[in-house]
Amino acid sequence: MTNPSHHTFIRPALGLFGLVLTMHLLVACAPTAPVVRDAATLRSGSLSPFGPVIEERLANTASERADTSVERINALLRAGQLEVSQVLSALAPYSINEVRWQAQNHRNRPQLTAWLELAVVVKTHSINPTTSTEALTRWGQRHRHQMDTAPAKAQAELWLDQWRAQNHGPRTVGVILPQNSAFARPGEAIQDGMMDAWLAIAPSQRPKLVFYYVDDGQTAELFDVIDQAVKDNIDWLVGPLARTDVEDILRARGAQWPLPTLLLNTPTNPQYLRRLGENRLAFALSPEVDAKQAAYQADRLGLDRALVLAQDTPWGQRMADAFITAYRSTGRRVVDQAWYDPLRVDHSALLQSVLGLNASQARIDEISRLIGEEVASEPQRRTDIEFIFLASRAEDARQIRPQLQFFRAEDLPVLSTSHAIDGAVDARRDVDLEGLYLPMPPWFITGSSADRTRQLAQNRYPEIMNEASLSHLYAMGHDITQIIRWLEPLRDDSLLTLHGMTGHLSVDTSGLIQRDLMPVMIRNGRTLIQDENQAMRVR
Repeated sequence: MTNPSHHTFIRPALGLFGLVLTMHLLVACAPTAPVVRDAATLRSGSLSPFGPVIEERLANTASERADTSVERINALLRAGQLEVSQVLSALAPYSINEVRWQAQNHRNRPQLTAWLELAVVVKTHSINPTTSTEALTRWGQRHRHQMDTAPAKAQAELWLDQWRAQNHGPRTVGVILPQNSAFARPGEAIQDGMMDAWLAIAPSQRPKLVFYYVDDGQTAELFDVIDQAVKDNIDWLVGPLARTDVEDILRARGAQWPLPTLLLNTPTNPQYLRRLGENRLAFALSPEVDAKQAAYQADRLGLDRALVLAQDTPWGQRMADAFITAYRSTGRRVVDQAWYDPLRVDHSALLQSVLGLNASQARIDEISRLIGEEVASEPQRRTDIEFIFLASRAEDARQIRPQLQFFRAEDLPVLSTSHAIDGAVDARRDVDLEGLYLPMPPWFITGSSADRTRQLAQNRYPEIMNEASLSHLYAMGHDITQIIRWLEPLRDDSLLTLHGMTGHLSVDTSGLIQRDLMPVMIRNGRTLIQDENQAMRVR
C-alpha cells in the first residue's frame, strides 16, 4: 500500500501526546486508496486488439477453409513448379483470417510458411497501395533465408496491380445530400471530398456518380428518390446524412427502400441498428467511437483508476458513458467522475473539490484546531487516481488543462479525444495541451499521408478546411468514395482494412463501418504516433 501522506509540517517540538495526535491525523490528510496491481494492469488490452498474435480460426464450412488449396500449393512447391500468381489466385477466395491461420498451422514447414505469409501480406494490403510495397519489403527481409524473395516480391506487386485495375465496387452510385437545410454545409464538404477522391481514380475505374438533393425532414421527397434511382439504374445509394432520415429508411419495409445503401449516420434506436446488414451499411463520425478508443488507449498504456471529467451537456454525458463502459470492460476502474460547466472559464472550485484539495485542507485545519497552533502545510491532491479522462471540446480543453496543472495534477496523465483539438495540432494555440494522449484520425496527424492531402485541400477549400468539423466531413467524403471503390472486398472480409482519411476502416458483420484511430501523444507541438503500425480496433 502506498504512503497516503505527502504533507510537510514545520512547527515547534510537541509533547508526546501532541506528536502522536499529529501523526495520527496526518495519515488522514490526503484521501487515498490502495494501489492494486493485477493481471489486467499488465496486459496490453484484451478488448483493443492491436493485431492478433495467435489467430483463432473462424472458417466453419469446407468452402471457407483453404486446406485443399494449401496442399495443392505445397505439392507445386515440392515439385519446384510454384509461382506467385498461383499462390495468390488460389488463396484469393479465402478470408484474411483463414490464410493467417493456415500460415500459423504450417509453421513447421518454413518454405510453405513463407509463401502463405506472402499471401497474407498481399490480402491485408490489397486495397492500400501506399502500404503494400513496404509490407512486401518487410516480408522479403523476413524470409530471405527460405527463398529468393526479390523475384517473388516483384511478381506479387505485378499481381496486385492487375487485381487493383479490376472493378471491385458498384458502377453507378446515387448520392443523397442536403442542399438548403442546416446540413447544407456539411453536405457540401462531403461532396467536395467525394469528388476530389473520385478525380484521383483512374478514369476506367471511376464509378458513375449521380447526386440527388433532398433536405432533411422531407420524408416524401426522400422516398421519391428511390423511383428516380431505379430509372437511373443505380447500383448503390449513399446517404442521407441526417439521423432522422436514416431512421426513416431503416424503419421502412424493404419494398419501400429496395436499393442497397451506405447510410451516412447511425440510428440511436438499437432496433434500427439490427436492420443494418449486407445491403444496408452505415458510416458515421461518431464521437463515442473516439471516447471508446481513448479507453483502450489508456488500457494499453497500463493506466488504471480513472477520474472522468466531462462537459456537463448531453454530448459530454454520451462521451463519458462511452469511455466508462469501454474502460470498465477491460477490467480497469473508474474511481470518480465530475461535470464541468462549459459556460465557465474558471473551474477552480470544481477542481479543488474533485482533486481532493478541499478535503486535504480541511484535515490540516482540523489538526491546527486540535493542537491549538497553526500548522504550516499545503494541501495535497488525492492519490487514488492514476489519470484523468477529459471529455471536452477544444476551447474547454485549453482552459482546463493548465488549471489541472496549477492544482497539483501536473504529474497525472491526461487522455482525451480529437474533439479536444480544433483539427490539426497548432504549436502556438495548443501549447497547454503538451503531453495530452488521445486517439486521432490520420487526417489531423502531423506528417501523415492524409495530412499532406489535407494541406492540398486547404488551398482549394479554405472556408471548409478552417473549420475542423467541416474539414473532418471533407475527409469523410474522401473515404466514402474509397469505400465505394473497394466495397466488394470490404464486405467479403471484416478483417480487410482501408487506410482512410478518417481512420482505418472496415465493414463489420453487422453492417457498420468501423473506424479505428491512431494512438497519439502531443509533443513539441506535433502529434507523435505511439505505434506506427497499429490502429486501435473497436469490436
